[in-house]
Amino acid sequence: MLDPADEALQARRVDVGPHDAGLACAGENALPGGQDLALRLAHLIGFVLVRQQHALQAALLQLQLQRRRQQPLEGGSGVGLGLGGETMTWDPQHLPDLTGRTFAVTGATAGIGYFAAEQLAAAGAHVVLASRSAAKLAVAEAAIRGRVPSAALDSVVIDLASLDSVRTAASALAALPALHGVFLNGGAMAFGRALTADGRPLLVGTHAVANVALVEGILDCLVATGGESGMHSRIVHASTGFVRRWNVSVDDLTRPSRVGVLAYTQAKKATEIFAYELDRRLRANGLPVASLVAHPGVGVDARTPQRPGIRDATTPSQRNPFTPWAQGKDAAAWSGVRALTDPGASGGEYFGPAEGMRGLPARITPLARTADPAPGVADAVWAQLERLAGAEIRIGALR
Repeated sequence: MLDPADEALQARRVDVGPHDAGLACAGENALPGGQDLALRLAHLIGFVLVRQQHALQAALLQLQLQRRRQQPLEGGSGVGLGLGGETMTWDPQHLPDLTGRTFAVTGATAGIGYFAAEQLAAAGAHVVLASRSAAKLAVAEAAIRGRVPSAALDSVVIDLASLDSVRTAASALAALPALHGVFLNGGAMAFGRALTADGRPLLVGTHAVANVALVEGILDCLVATGGESGMHSRIVHASTGFVRRWNVSVDDLTRPSRVGVLAYTQAKKATEIFAYELDRRLRANGLPVASLVAHPGVGVDARTPQRPGIRDATTPSQRNPFTPWAQGKDAAAWSGVRALTDPGASGGEYFGPAEGMRGLPARITPLARTADPAPGVADAVWAQLERLAGAEIRIGALR
């Protein structure tokens, strides 16, 4: 099975928030102004290589899908095989009843984050939308209520590029009566050498560092909710298929690659390593919280259903060469939603589309170099992220 491409092939993002709205064929910011010739050449070479690789992958995937259509799927209607060989019975159109449960979704004003929130609300959950713009949060709430009139919604403003904002949002989430899960979906997709308000590289700062600070602030609430409900609370970390494709270094997260797609991959590799190490530490301390990883496949505007102010004539959209083999952003949300809500899911698991770029959400065998890295690597990444976040996740103190 091909390594999955992912949300990084989607349209230009319009707000620091949902990571799924980003790379625009991995080249939209490939030649930012004011940089020296060597850096420009590096971006150009990276862009060309990515485009060539994507073209080859698309051709191979088309052949694979043709072969798949000629073979019966195991398990009957609605069933397929994931990359790890799982026989699926999960139906994303009919989620478990989530009445009485509360979930937070970051990057919830567009793309995958919006549709994850809508799907959770439709299943009866109380959903807290978290994103940078209060105005866009209001638009997202209205769009969800247009589809789910009975939706139970709240909003929290969070700017993942500011640790002060993250801590304020974490305090608001921790004050909720219960928090059964969080989908860490948000993150900036601006390439180049931008920094967060705290001086961290923007990609690693918003996709990894901010989430460490957020987890520190809400973990007490997740533990308490898991203990009271008798069901493990969930932390779901959004990743990317690029982590499987490129083995980038995470030795120094303050020095990302100057090639944007590799800097993004580094941030997501650190995310995965942290996610799996977090689950190991939670298990070791017997805490009722599970940490999981999900990647969305490829979600494109052309296949995304209309939602007022979210996906309509007023919102930017971009053509994508992967459209024939891709899915809408509503379907791209399925893997994260399954990781968050499947009663049979366990900590340390990885979910993604069964066909790589698209398909029903399936369990996928985790990548060894992030799920079980060489001795010392997970501890080193953990220490870097805590230092960059100014955080200390004292799991042992929560027992």
